[in-house]
Amino acid sequence: MKRFAPQRRWVAAILASLCVMAGAVQAADPVSSDKRLPADVLLYFSIHDMSECKAKFGGTQFGKLLKDESMADFMGQFGAPLEEVSKQVEEKTGVTLKDILAIPTGEVSIALIQSEQSPVSVVLSLNYGENEENVKKLIDKAIAEAKEAGGSTSEEEVDGTTVITVAPPKPEGEESTEGDAAGAGIEASFKSVSYALKDSTLLVSNQNSALKGLLERWKGAESGTLSSAPAYKSVMTKCTPKGDDPAEITWFVDPMGITKSVISLGSAENPQLGMVMGFLP
Repeated sequence: MKRFAPQRRWVAAILASLCVMAGAVQAADPVSSDKRLPADVLLYFSIHDMSECKAKFGGTQFGKLLKDESMADFMGQFGAPLEEVSKQVEEKTGVTLKDILAIPTGEVSIALIQSEQSPVSVVLSLNYGENEENVKKLIDKAIAEAKEAGGSTSEEEVDGTTVITVAPPKPEGEESTEGDAAGAGIEASFKSVSYALKDSTLLVSNQNSALKGLLERWKGAESGTLSSAPAYKSVMTKCTPKGDDPAEITWFVDPMGITKSVISLGSAENPQLGMVMGFLP
């Protein structure tokens, strides 16, 4: 029997290595939204972990103040109105207000983008953890109401994920934009809504091209993303806190990019605005 001891140790070593590797994969940090978003982001706001942020809020000065006994009467006056609002929300959506507020568990981010494909794209990314049932209830309710109002839906597969676009009723003689409005003006770009569900994350945008870009970079990219943009990297390097207690919220604004975007959108109606572009640098 002793001659089989080396083999047993070898098998045990392999199994132990596999367990360590599996644990490392499970413990790996999820890809942050700034590694999926394109580089041409004008405004970005991200709460890295909603569950952790909620837990830490109780330890802040404001969180402690709300729990103080002296605030009991003040906070109590909001109980009845909130209960009434919750009833109305549940009647309309089938989900209680408490359950809706509990949906975000991981990263929640929103970004404003202007690219060559569309005038303006707004992208919401929300990690819902194990609350997929409530998320689907809300989506189904919204789509049902849109169809009752004469709207329509279309689907498109992107890397194994279905992107669904909900479009409003189309006036007679008007061609469908299929969720995109390149060159059609800023107003037209907000007529439809696209969404997708992937890896316990809800993605919503007024442009399906923006969602397609996120899905194509779902595993993260080292170049061509917001995280690799020089201005963003410079700001994050100078502002990211050092130590074991990282920031819970990250935000970024590109003032020059926003100014250029406004001028670019307005120059279609007023060509003289385009002359201002030459003075901006």
